[in-house]
Amino acid sequence: MSSIATRRQVIRYFSGRQNYNSVTAPIRLQVSTVALSTSLAIGLSDSTIVLYRHLDQSLASSTALTAVPEPRTVHESLEEPITGLRFREPTEENPSLFLFIVTISRVLPYHVYGKDSSSTPTVVDEVGCGHGCATMGRRASNMVTAKDKGIFFCGTEGCGPCYAYEWTKSSIQSHLNYLVIVSPPFFASAASASATVRNFATCTPNYGESDIAKVIVFEPGNKFILTSDRNLLCLQEKSTVTKLDLLYHKSLYSLALSLAKTQQLDEASVADIHRQYGEYLYVKGDCNTAMQQFVQTIGHLQPSCV
Repeated sequence: MSSIATRRQVIRYFSGRQNYNSVTAPIRLQVSTVALSTSLAIGLSDSTIVLYRHLDQSLASSTALTAVPEPRTVHESLEEPITGLRFREPTEENPSLFLFIVTISRVLPYHVYGKDSSSTPTVVDEVGCGHGCATMGRRASNMVTAKDKGIFFCGTEGCGPCYAYEWTKSSIQSHLNYLVIVSPPFFASAASASATVRNFATCTPNYGESDIAKVIVFEPGNKFILTSDRNLLCLQEKSTVTKLDLLYHKSLYSLALSLAKTQQLDEASVADIHRQYGEYLYVKGDCNTAMQQFVQTIGHLQPSCV
């Protein structure tokens, strides 16, 4: 049985179950969010999270839904809804399975199984998000949440870095090494509270008639996007050489070095970026900083080139 089929059948099975209050009729629970790994986590409309541990092992021997293990309630909250669930898969360094629980104001990891597993989730970040605005980051190691004021990262032990990016966000998704941010359509205004939008309005003729991009991508990757006006777009990642040329043209050498590290370029290629950065700084009159860049080229360039 495929994981997709399993997921649909289990959700249908659970959604059909009824819960009873102490007074009257049965209460039918609705599924609000789902996370699937070797275990299955289901967030319900009453802000309860139930966990089916080792679901894969139970279904490996039988395709009947009666083989579904008994659920365990791992989180209950009457104060705020569950807006996201994601698993952090085990690795060689950390063979534990974690479930990230996201609400509108908090992020809580739950240790599903492994060494030092806990019985209750613990709060690691006081910044949550709305529905659709939580995803796992690069290599599925950190939880990423998006709010109108920025992008926030956190791990199982605490908060990580955050990046200021002010604007309304509809959803976020991770793709390879990239983060895709989807925002609702809007029109620029020179009186906007956002400096980014004011700058767009200043630089764009007839800005009041221009619909700012609905999809914003950090370091574009290959992905299909369906826009609100029914156009299907394919985002194709440019080659590393093309991206470096673009950064050189904008004199963004620090970003070029960061890109070279991410793409694991060889030492000679990295040295060439340091050389170009040094030449740029020398022309700008910053000789001391330029020399620091030229030092990074030792062993890869002839002294006469410096």
